[in-house]
Amino acid sequence: MSTLTLRQRDAFDFIKSFSAENGYGPSYEQIAEGLGLKSRGRAHDLVSGLIARGAIRKAPGCARQYEIIGAHGAEHHLRMMLAEIGVRGTLDREHLTVVEAMRFLGGSAA
Repeated sequence: MSTLTLRQRDAFDFIKSFSAENGYGPSYEQIAEGLGLKSRGRAHDLVSGLIARGAIRKAPGCARQYEIIGAHGAEHHLRMMLAEIGVRGTLDREHLTVVEAMRFLGGSAA
């Protein structure tokens, strides 16, 4: 995932491995400790950056539940859009594939 900073990549990898190991996501305190950060606030900033870049999604109302969605980065989204063109012959800007790709790329599908 080339769109992530090195620190975001570290946080992404930590969240992914912690979640796989434990069956639930890490707290901000655990992220901070795992990455050697001095504050939970910095861990929160990293998680917010991962959400903004489309690497993870946080379940509403669930403090420690993360969905890893950016495991393949831009290449994954491009392949999904090309597959959609292959199926439909065109892209519908409101289709979930296009909306997610645009969000990942930092744009708007509208």
